[in-house]
Amino acid sequence: MILKTVRLRNIRSFTDETIHFPEGSVLLSGDIGSGKTSILLAVEFALFGTRRNELSGESLLRNGKTEGYVELSFLIDGKEYLIKRSLKRSKDEVKQTAGYILEGSLRKDGTAIELKSMMLSILGYPSELLSKSKDLIFRYTVYTPQEEMKKILFETREARIDTLRKVFGVDKYKRIRENALVYSKELKSHKKVLEAQISDIDDKRSHLSSIMNEIKELEFREKLIMPEHEATKLKVQDARSKIFEHEKKRDDYLDAKKESELLDVRLRNFVLQREQNIKEAELLSKQIVDAEKELSLLKLPDKDELAQRSSELNVELLHIEDHLRNINRKVSIASTKKHQSHDILNTITRLDTCPVCRQKVNESYKGEINARESNNILVLDSEIKSMQTEENLLNERLASIKKLMEKIREDERKFSVLIYQQKALAEKKQRHANLEQSVKQMKSEIGMINEKKLILKGQLSTLFGSEDLYKKLRVEYDQLVDEERKKAISLAEIRRERETLGRSLALLQNELARKEEIKEEIKHLAILLGYIESHFINLMATIEKHVMINIHHEFDEFFKQWFSLLLESETLNARIDDEFTPIAEQNGYETDISFLSGGEKTSLALAYRLSLNKVINDLISRIKTRNLIILDEPTDGFSSEQLDKVRDVLFELDANQIIIVSHESKIESFVDSIIRIAKEDHVSRVVQA
Repeated sequence: MILKTVRLRNIRSFTDETIHFPEGSVLLSGDIGSGKTSILLAVEFALFGTRRNELSGESLLRNGKTEGYVELSFLIDGKEYLIKRSLKRSKDEVKQTAGYILEGSLRKDGTAIELKSMMLSILGYPSELLSKSKDLIFRYTVYTPQEEMKKILFETREARIDTLRKVFGVDKYKRIRENALVYSKELKSHKKVLEAQISDIDDKRSHLSSIMNEIKELEFREKLIMPEHEATKLKVQDARSKIFEHEKKRDDYLDAKKESELLDVRLRNFVLQREQNIKEAELLSKQIVDAEKELSLLKLPDKDELAQRSSELNVELLHIEDHLRNINRKVSIASTKKHQSHDILNTITRLDTCPVCRQKVNESYKGEINARESNNILVLDSEIKSMQTEENLLNERLASIKKLMEKIREDERKFSVLIYQQKALAEKKQRHANLEQSVKQMKSEIGMINEKKLILKGQLSTLFGSEDLYKKLRVEYDQLVDEERKKAISLAEIRRERETLGRSLALLQNELARKEEIKEEIKHLAILLGYIESHFINLMATIEKHVMINIHHEFDEFFKQWFSLLLESETLNARIDDEFTPIAEQNGYETDISFLSGGEKTSLALAYRLSLNKVINDLISRIKTRNLIILDEPTDGFSSEQLDKVRDVLFELDANQIIIVSHESKIESFVDSIIRIAKEDHVSRVVQA
């Protein structure tokens, strides 16, 4: 892995800055607090995201800013990648938001955890680190803050060993042992559950034997009933044949009896109806005589004469009504003219001046008008009187005509009644004739019915007793059918009970077979538990021990080499004991490392750090960060002579890109490139040399 550029937008003391990283050895130079470490933390954030309590969003996002991001570009195996992670401040906290990774021109968007998963795959780191709160491999092979490395040196033995197990990936053996113990506990619990499931196996076997005995008993009972049932079925068939044989005679007897009863009913009905018809015929004869006598007494005018007279009167009536309407109209006109003359007389009498010419009207003119209109009134009165006289005469004639027409309508009604009576008389005669004919036919029918009754009487005498015999056979048949049904029910109950027991037997056999399988499973679990507890857990401990011994040997060799390179001293040596604790020996005696000088402690921590880097890179061959190493203030407390040793360290490190963070100006002469960082007004930036 080779870092190319990192862009910081509102990250810690940086507002918007892009840092370009060349290959080879690179020095991040600047005063203490200028922002050098912020760049390294930004790189780590870009790769793995935030971490609770160690690399939080609150510690990364610049104070007073609501949003910020880091873009990091890098090379792996000649392929260029770019990852962008963003931060956003909410009301209560700073959170990571979705980001993306560019692999060439291919963009992959994802959440914070999805980006971390993709980066672990790209870097060749184990996928189980996805759920870890610390990026151990990166921290102990690429970038470790110097104070954090010193911290591991002064931790307790248990904490240090536990950390190194995680770093080396050896903690899996401990987890395997712990998981094996958990699994063993689960197996024991499962074994107890299985043992509880087969605790009743003997009772089940006894129950199985009991069911098999019951089935055998039912089979025996079925064999006993079967012959009886078959014999009863034969009897039922024989009885059914006899019933069929006598059923025809019984049916003939019942049909004849029913027909005879029906003939009796018909005979009674015919006799009764004949008597009623005779009485009705006698009554009709009397009514016919009376009606003929009554009709002979009626004398009415001719119908055509009545119609002719009615038509003439209607014509005269219409003529008179039309003449009356004319008289009324003429009287109305004359009355109107008379009223107009009176109006003229009234007007001229009061008139002094002409309304048209405005001249005075003289009395002579008034007299002429008065005489003329008075004469008109007399003439009109005479005409009105004459027309009223004529109107009265016409009204008298109109009343006379209406009386005549009412008399004609009365004669027409009487004529209609006569016609109806004549028609009713004809109908009664026809009804009388029909009744006489019906009486004759009924007499013949009664004779025929009596003849049929005699024939049926003979048949009934011949078939007498067949119904009782049929009833007796039917009773015997029903008894046999009931007996056969009871035996069939007994057989069905036996078979149903046997089927039920058979199903119970099958279920019990399956259950016992399953319990036998469980019994075998318990045996297998016992063997498995014995192997886990007696062999597997011990084997994992042995493997872990051997792995740790091999790692320890390699680690100790690297540690001695790096320490001797960093600190040439004839009196002070260092080594790693079996628990990976650094041991300092001065003049052949072990010395507590807390008593060492600052430069000696830094040399010890740096040697430990570089040894870890080498061992982890050798141990995990697939990781892609072996060509990159970042040293954060690696020379804290170094003397001028020790600073010269840094040149040798850089020469010995097998990495394509080495980034050193330091404020020591002497180191500038040891590196290939320098990136200077300065801070002004609380804003960090890259400055030119």
